Amino acid sequence: MLVLLVAALAVVDITQGTAAVGPAEVFKALTGQADPADASVVIASRLPRMTDGILVGVILGVAGAVLQAVSRNVLASPDILAVNAGSYLALGLVGATGVSLPLLASSRVAFVGGPARRTGGVGCLRRSRAGRGTARHHRTRRRSWSVAGAAFAGAAVASVVVCGLAAPGGYQQNRLVLVGIGVAAGTTALISLLIVLTDPFNATKALTWLSGSTYGRTMPDVLPVALVLMPGLVVAVARRTELDLVSLDGDTPRLLGLRLSRARLGFLVVSVLLSATAVASAGTIGFVGLVAPHAARALVGRRHVRVVPVAVLLGAALVCTADLLGRTVIAPSQLGAGLMTAVIGTSYFLYLLVRSRR
Repeated sequence: MLVLLVAALAVVDITQGTAAVGPAEVFKALTGQADPADASVVIASRLPRMTDGILVGVILGVAGAVLQAVSRNVLASPDILAVNAGSYLALGLVGATGVSLPLLASSRVAFVGGPARRTGGVGCLRRSRAGRGTARHHRTRRRSWSVAGAAFAGAAVASVVVCGLAAPGGYQQNRLVLVGIGVAAGTTALISLLIVLTDPFNATKALTWLSGSTYGRTMPDVLPVALVLMPGLVVAVARRTELDLVSLDGDTPRLLGLRLSRARLGFLVVSVLLSATAVASAGTIGFVGLVAPHAARALVGRRHVRVVPVAVLLGAALVCTADLLGRTVIAPSQLGAGLMTAVIGTSYFLYLLVRSRR
């Protein structure tokens, strides 16, 4: 059922927008039979954006499920434990040093070259355009990987700080979450300071990206997300039994022969890597890593053999829905996907609060 829901949302997401494109035109564009205008809308814009949204949702669903198991706290998530904030701060620092970042600037705008020389005739002009296109593609690909590396470094530093401050209390559930909230607040303050001190033109784009968006994504931007997702998802599924044990208590895993510290560290590295990749690709999209695993446990129980797949599908559905609503609610203007996920997540937890009082 959830698979069909995600597939239906993907179809609607790729067909709706400023220029409506029907499913038939989408199929023709994917098979190379559409006219150039429809093919440009579908292949160059909406397909990468839809793909990136689904992959980011899957990543946040897996990362949230792993973090909640490791911390033994259903309120743990990448944004609450400062993982997302650390990634964004690192990207802001890298961008302040002059490295081009995807702060809602498409690769076409960020890397457009100068005019082609006309002295060599039409043949030289074509070769010049082809050469610029190839160089632009390589620069875009290098930029995507450098952004992912900077985001992972920032997330790793934030995680080390949170874990180091929470360690004296033995990683107690409440202590870990409270320390994470405090570090996230401090990191967010540094991000705001960095935005104020940098170029005002970039500050507007940074604030927009801070709200979370898949705008301007290209397939080279999506590639690192897919490559990081695959091993992370494999680890979460293959080690589902260890996730069950880690989420219980501190004694049961040791009695069953599991090295608890090593297992928790390994799962934490996986979740940090996944969360950092999501931030590098789509900015800070909150609530998904919190809502998707929480709702998955409510639907299928606490065993991660069922929680992980359901959280993956719910995360993909949440981000895809948020991106669709952000593009259509006030069209032709757009809202960030992170703003819409915040609305959805807040509504979900208000519903849980009302239901728990009955």
